[in-house]
Amino acid sequence: MSKQKPMTIYTLIASEKWRNLSLLAIFWVNSYFQVETALLLGKATNGLIGHQLSQFMTYLVQSLSLWLLTIGLTFFQTRFQRDTMNRMSSHMRWSVTNGILSQSYQQVVAQKPSTYASWLQNDVQLVENQALNSLYIMMRFSGNAFFASIALFRLHWSLAVTALVLGLILIALPRQLKKLVNKRMKQVSEANEILMHQSNELFENYDSFFSFGQFGLLRKRLANVLTQWNTAHLNLSKRQAGVNAIIGIINISSQIFLLGLTGYLAWQHYFAIGFIVSVSELGTKVFDSLGIIVSYWTQLSSSQVIFDKYPLHNTTNNKQEAGQVFESLTIKDGSFSFDQATPIFKNIDMTIQKGDKMAIVGASGIGKSTLLQIITQKLSLSAGTIFVNHQPLTDMTNGQMPDGFISVPQFTELLLSLIHISEPTRRTPISYAVFCLKKKKK
Repeated sequence: MSKQKPMTIYTLIASEKWRNLSLLAIFWVNSYFQVETALLLGKATNGLIGHQLSQFMTYLVQSLSLWLLTIGLTFFQTRFQRDTMNRMSSHMRWSVTNGILSQSYQQVVAQKPSTYASWLQNDVQLVENQALNSLYIMMRFSGNAFFASIALFRLHWSLAVTALVLGLILIALPRQLKKLVNKRMKQVSEANEILMHQSNELFENYDSFFSFGQFGLLRKRLANVLTQWNTAHLNLSKRQAGVNAIIGIINISSQIFLLGLTGYLAWQHYFAIGFIVSVSELGTKVFDSLGIIVSYWTQLSSSQVIFDKYPLHNTTNNKQEAGQVFESLTIKDGSFSFDQATPIFKNIDMTIQKGDKMAIVGASGIGKSTLLQIITQKLSLSAGTIFVNHQPLTDMTNGQMPDGFISVPQFTELLLSLIHISEPTRRTPISYAVFCLKKKKK
């Protein structure tokens, strides 16, 4: 039997581990080039202060060359990133689908179809926007923070230590800020489900609204749902804006403090005054990057509330499990009742072997359809066990059901289609449909 496990945002990212690691490498190479450019600007400024025009122009050309390399890498990274996101989105859809199919019949039909549609469409888009995009932004700015800190250390150790201490304060924020966003994220997901369900329901009943001329009522109900959807998304935006404001205040304060320390070190002749330009740029990279990482990590981790509502999914992903060949079906001591008082049937023992042809005959209400629904797991026995190929039916997943083990529901649409195939008259009763399939050859 396939093992089942909960899906998380981190298992989703791990599903494309090597691609994501490759993207991280690209982001960090780009960050290295950008930090080196910041140092070159400081050297160019020193050349300008010393009236050395050739040195100034040399460093500017070198800076331009590094920026052109970054643009080329970004072009490749953008395409590769989109393809990787598509793969993770597909993985998420298959995981959700496999989780749905791993449930019992009763659990699946207990949810509205529009709920599953919202999971596969709205939730995936929400995860892309709030989590996967956040992941790549964090990858990009983590490189900026790392290499900018190394560059500050190259200028003076006190700059690096100051950046480290102030950076730790920023990094300590996520745990508290995450709580502020979690609830709003969940409300957005629920609002998406309600919008999908209500809009489907309203337009499925369009004939009724049309017949009674109630277009105003249709618009009113749809407007109410849209208002709830807008409110949920607006509340999430407000909460995220508040989080960003808190991070921004700490960020700016840290940059000003670092710049003040740089001015003091330049005044004491620890390095040339032109490097104030470099430190300003590097400080911005460190604190802006850490602030962005904290903000987007909060969004990424808060997206877990979306995954928590999904049923467990099969580790087989989108690969269908190999079904067995049907050999036998056995009911042992089978009993069933709807109200625990009046049994529909009691202590049934029966076995169907491969190749057997059986008909269940009895008066209306005796439990023929109920027995078939139990065999196909649409209902569960009150007592007793069903075995398929000597294995309890309840232990089997949908993918493990034997090949050829199917149920054909008695839908009116199906019987009418049979009548159409057999070319009877339109007045042919539905109960005559199966007989029509055996009409005489000409």
